[in-house]
Amino acid sequence: MLESNATQGCRNNFIKTRRLFVAAWLAIWIPLSADAIEIETPAVGLAGVPLEYWVSGATDGDVVVLSVAGESWTSTANVEGRAVFDEVLIAEAGTTIVAASIGETSTSVVHRVVPGWVSILPAVAAIAIALTLRNVIPALLLGLWIGATTLQSFTFYGAGRGLLDSFQVFVTGAIVDFDRASIILFTMMIGGMVGIITRNGGMASIVRVVVSKAKTAIGGQVSVWLMGLMIFFDDYANTLVVGNTARPITDHLKISREKLAYIVDSTAAPVVCLFLVTTWIGYQVSLIDRAKADIEGLADTTAYALFLNSIPYSFYPILAIVFVLAVGVSGRDFGPMYKAEMRARRGAVRPERVEELPAMEADKLEAKPDVPMRAFNAFLPILVMIFALGTGVVITGEGESFMDIVGS
Repeated sequence: MLESNATQGCRNNFIKTRRLFVAAWLAIWIPLSADAIEIETPAVGLAGVPLEYWVSGATDGDVVVLSVAGESWTSTANVEGRAVFDEVLIAEAGTTIVAASIGETSTSVVHRVVPGWVSILPAVAAIAIALTLRNVIPALLLGLWIGATTLQSFTFYGAGRGLLDSFQVFVTGAIVDFDRASIILFTMMIGGMVGIITRNGGMASIVRVVVSKAKTAIGGQVSVWLMGLMIFFDDYANTLVVGNTARPITDHLKISREKLAYIVDSTAAPVVCLFLVTTWIGYQVSLIDRAKADIEGLADTTAYALFLNSIPYSFYPILAIVFVLAVGVSGRDFGPMYKAEMRARRGAVRPERVEELPAMEADKLEAKPDVPMRAFNAFLPILVMIFALGTGVVITGEGESFMDIVGS
């Protein structure tokens, strides 16, 4: 009997405990699932710079109050139950409590705010290291590490987490991103085409033709400028094709590598920004399409048409291209470029302290033996690529007119 009463008592205690546990679980879970609000913050805030916060968990039309550093902002929740606060200004750096309330329900999170100048620290460090070591890879990695550490904390733990995140989060994320992977593959294929043009004798033929026409350094600079205008569909392709093709020409005419880099760079992106069908135009049109939705009177105008009308106001690309021609025709240089050109006229086209990259060695740029030197061998792959890109745009685009197709 005693054993039976003890067993019955244990069973009753177990049932009561289970009921209390279920009641407590329901008391916690039901309010959280039904009325819980959540604050979304940037990974790290900048002092003195307007920040954007999001509060979710409300119902459509609810008034949400956000309190940060002793100031309050109000916003109305949308149909998705989210309220947006896009002009929150925090004056001082440090750890800040961000609180949100909807009626009687409230919640808060801790948000880290750093000084505004920290935002340029990764770029400044990367540029300084690149100029010091004359090597861009370690500089970029260091800048990435500093940026990732900023998102964590300026401690030994934060530096370690930042180093890991630099590779497993940011580098990995950049590689698996569809658009970035497309750019990498496109650049590799352009490099392969440059190799074909080199091995089939087309590049050597162009060099011979240009050298026979351009007898002076001024003529060589103008010739490289014209080459930059010809490759208009992509800035990466422009840099690879023009840079590799023009380097033997400028070396022969005693034009410095610094001047070659300036001409190639200033006729790559600026040219791509101005021509009608380029890889950059698609991105620019997408930005215009999103922006015109908030501008009155532009709802019926296509984004591509707006881009075409904006070309005359693209002052930097136009002036950059004109200035390259002016510098080449006039033959006037100043500052470090003048010193580089004087050094090149004496026969040293590149600085002595800069080693030639393996991919740029002379034996890697020679045509195959016994290959006929025909300029057609160089122009045919380029023309095929331009035709293929144009055809692809028309086939994959949507719209009734050609402008609509290209715009899409």
